[in-house]
Amino acid sequence: MAGDELLVQFARLLVEITGSSDIAARIGNDEFALLLHCINYDKAMAMAEQVLEVIKDFSSLWEGETLRVIASIGDIMIDSDALSDIDLMISAGSPCAAARDKGRNKIHFQSFNEEVTKRRHLARSMSKIVAALDENRFTLFAQPIVSLNKNVALPKYYEILVRMRDSDCPILPPSEFIPVAEYFSLIDDLDKWGFTNALQFLQKRQQQGGPLPTLAVNLSGSTVGDENAIDYILAGFSDSGIAPKHIQFEITETAAVKRLSEA
Repeated sequence: MAGDELLVQFARLLVEITGSSDIAARIGNDEFALLLHCINYDKAMAMAEQVLEVIKDFSSLWEGETLRVIASIGDIMIDSDALSDIDLMISAGSPCAAARDKGRNKIHFQSFNEEVTKRRHLARSMSKIVAALDENRFTLFAQPIVSLNKNVALPKYYEILVRMRDSDCPILPPSEFIPVAEYFSLIDDLDKWGFTNALQFLQKRQQQGGPLPTLAVNLSGSTVGDENAIDYILAGFSDSGIAPKHIQFEITETAAVKRLSEA
């Protein structure tokens, strides 16, 4: 009940500080939107700063307790390139999230064109990754791991790196597809592809009778935190007949710390 009353009072506050041609709306549980007509960047920022100051001063009394709120404000400019109301709402959510990442009671401004261009680039890149997975257009590179001490000889030891081939065959750098794969939750598929193909390489070496190297395979934070990942890892060793001692997993510190118990 206290939360409901707080929302009502806050909504009234937003209506009071907007102009007659503007629109204020509650669009989510604790999300509000302001549609401000015919103003430029400077005026939009001034309005956002005014709203933030009002929010900082806002409080609500409930059964003798004083309730205060904090807010994150994201701004986008709407122009003739705006595609639809849905596009606008999604695009406004990005700077709002960026403001939230800065801490509370922050403002982040982002042009609509900038956000739309970014999203279109991500969408195009995502479709390329999906196609590359379907067409098996990834490849493994091996980076030797050697001792800095020339007098110490290590067993054959390599870090395995996944690279993507574009449709016209050039090898794309990881910066071209890894961030997009993470953004669209495709990184688990890449991890699985890399692990499976590393085992297949070891199988071929084993069939040829050669000594097996140790391969260091990268796992993303998403895979480390996925409770189902252990199933396909164990199944991979079982099905391939490769002893687990020939695979080492490279896990970033960030991935381990963020989801420590799962890691």
